[in-house]
Amino acid sequence: MEQLVLGGNTFDHHAYVRYATDVTFQQRNMPSGKMKERAAYYSAKHHLHGYKVEVSVLPNGLALNCTKHYLGIEADIEIFRHNHAFHLQHLLKSSSLRNMADESSMKDKYPDSWCVLADKGYQGLADALRAITPIKKRPLQQLTLDEGRTNDRIAHDRVIVENYFGRLTTLWGNVLRQVSIGRE
Repeated sequence: MEQLVLGGNTFDHHAYVRYATDVTFQQRNMPSGKMKERAAYYSAKHHLHGYKVEVSVLPNGLALNCTKHYLGIEADIEIFRHNHAFHLQHLLKSSSLRNMADESSMKDKYPDSWCVLADKGYQGLADALRAITPIKKRPLQQLTLDEGRTNDRIAHDRVIVENYFGRLTTLWGNVLRQVSIGRE
């Protein structure tokens, strides 16, 4: 974290955040077998069969961690919880950085930890560790102007993960294109 701060590579609106985390979905063909076996690969959110992979990206755009694949039915927050030990280790502040400026509202609850940025699929994560997630709209109500601004700031900083997924998709698209050209 010290190298990121000294190099000017921190998130624009959340300088006390170590990395942003999100899950990407990788589609696959519907598996053969019984319905129960196929259902494990089905993602209701995407209406497709596939796998999920969690990636944690530093503010400079480099991936700190890419997990093994999980079945499509697995919730994003559950994948995060499977990797809890990794997150605890990499969010821990070193003794030399404990006095660094930290403006988060959760600094009193988690004084020895950096924050992680996550999306709405990680609601409730702040109960277990220091996480910043967007505010969800309440039923039949709109977000206030301040809540909307807060969500915009989070989205602005989280876009680094989405950009990483875009680069990953482009890379693998090029690899697949080269493989199919090689077969001809």
